[in-house]
Order: sequence, then C-alpha cells, then structure tokens
Amino acid sequence: MVEDVLLRPATLADLRSVSSLLRESNLVALDDHSQFGEHYVIAENSGGFLFGVAGIEIRGNNGLLRSVAIAPHLRTRGLGTRLIHDRIDYARARRLRALYLLTTTARDYFPRFGFTVIGRTEAPLEIAGTIEWSSACPASSTAMFLKLD
Repeated sequence: MVEDVLLRPATLADLRSVSSLLRESNLVALDDHSQFGEHYVIAENSGGFLFGVAGIEIRGNNGLLRSVAIAPHLRTRGLGTRLIHDRIDYARARRLRALYLLTTTARDYFPRFGFTVIGRTEAPLEIAGTIEWSSACPASSTAMFLKLD
C-alpha cells in the first residue's frame, strides 16, 4: 500500500495532469462528454503530486467506470484497488444500478471487485452510446459489468 495517499474529487485544475497520466498509461483520452470533475477521484500525496485517477461517466441509472490509471512506479501497491472501491462506493451512493467498463489489459483484475465479462452489445443504450464504448476503445476490448442494486 502506498503511504501518505489522499483521495479527493477531481477538479478542472487536475485535467492537464490527468490527461498526461492517461497518455502514459495508454488509456483513452478524456473528451467533452467524460464528465470530468466530481465523478472522478484523484490520488495524490500530501505534496500535491497526482499519481492516480479513476472516474465514472454517469448515463441514466448506470455508470461507465473509466480512466483508472496509476503512475507506473506506484503500480501493484494497492492504490488501484483503493480507487476502484472508492468509485464503486460513489456509484452506490448515487443509486446507480450497474457499472460497466471496457479493458484491453485488465480482464483478470476486475473480477475481484465483482465485475463479470459480458458481450459488448449487452450494455444498455446509454452506455453503448458513449464515445468510449462506441468508438474510442478497440473492438477487441473486453466488456464487463457489475450489478450494484
């Protein structure tokens, strides 16, 4: 576990650092519809160094978990787990029915949180219509689902 970690809601002032972290992690860039801000959580140290992010794009009664990224030198220390649990709790507090995600590299990671593999066409229309789901992520991505209610 990474010591001295603070989690807080993202603000627009974080956008440049988050965008850089997403590029470094080979993840889809944020777009104008990503709802960047309070639906995202930032991990930083007490000095203000941003080294993790996770977000939810809320669509109707469902959410799209996206942009889960950790600075490479801090991976495998439990920070991703903490960020994902934070976003699942956030989704439950907003009474979302389910979370969906797409991944090209972490298919074996997300089942520990209760996510199961689904067909990409099984997502509800509001999720399937997001830019990330419909065009930004490759067709080879694994679609996953977590029932919240």
